[in-house]
Amino acid sequence: MALKMSFNGILVVLLLLVACAEIDSKGSFQTYNYEARELYRLNNLDKLNEINSVDFHWKGDPLRKRDYIQPKRYDPTWESLDARPLPAWYDQNKIGIFIHWGIYSVPGVASEWFWRQWQNGNNETTRFMESNFKPNTTYQEFAPQFTAEFYDPDQWAQLFKKSGARYIVLTSKHHEGYTLWPSRYSFSWNAQDVGPHRNVLGDLAKAIRNQTDLKFGLYHSLYEWFNPLWVHDTQNNLTTDEFVRFKTLPELYELVNTYEPEIVWSDGEWEAPDDYWQSKEFLAWLYNESPVRETVVTNDRWGHETLCTHGGYYTCADRYNPGL
Repeated sequence: MALKMSFNGILVVLLLLVACAEIDSKGSFQTYNYEARELYRLNNLDKLNEINSVDFHWKGDPLRKRDYIQPKRYDPTWESLDARPLPAWYDQNKIGIFIHWGIYSVPGVASEWFWRQWQNGNNETTRFMESNFKPNTTYQEFAPQFTAEFYDPDQWAQLFKKSGARYIVLTSKHHEGYTLWPSRYSFSWNAQDVGPHRNVLGDLAKAIRNQTDLKFGLYHSLYEWFNPLWVHDTQNNLTTDEFVRFKTLPELYELVNTYEPEIVWSDGEWEAPDDYWQSKEFLAWLYNESPVRETVVTNDRWGHETLCTHGGYYTCADRYNPGL
């Protein structure tokens, strides 16, 4: 079954991700270093199901003392957060689909970085705009053209299922700030208010869960290139955090509580430390209190010092090759 798309306004980039390659950047198909995994195993010998979810190589452990043990709580420190075992569904489900779709799909030139490249004087994007649009055209004028007229989330779900993929990750918001869900924190710059006039994200989440057994994940950019609150904080050398308090964190809590993604794929972290983003506090809530606390998987993009060092699984860099 073909996936219907309007090529005059929609660009969908499907990237097959080999999860084992990302995970293995922490070492030899182990979700965490041996000491952390072994300590967790020894402290939780009675929780066979959870142990199996940490690493399928532990299946069949015959030791069992009690029927129930209180789940571990994680502190907002990297030492504590990094000790959380990676849920094994991700270790076992090797292939996923990553979807980039947004207003940048309307010009369909360069990449999802179109707006930033255009503003920076990139030759390709500048020539495209000069050749096809009137002077002083703004990026926001592309939004009404992002109609998603042929978007059929049920058909997408069936295609993903037939592909053999075991999870998907949808870009809920890229660095331009436009959200694919009707966010309370992105007024008039979301898919419900302008463009498709529908909850693109919510409709796909529903289709995936109703028609498949695939895991549903979300990409989310911590920063936004031209958001005035972000610009204000950077002009203050990040001594203020208005953007985080009034935009980034409210969005993240809204996304998790409303759509319960089992992957939170963070990005846009590199211009500020994790303390600015309050990443450790968010992850502690995600692992302790959120509706997906037992199954959620995260990556390592939570501050300019966390890449390939802290977080769930390591991405290290775009198209990173761990050398397998």
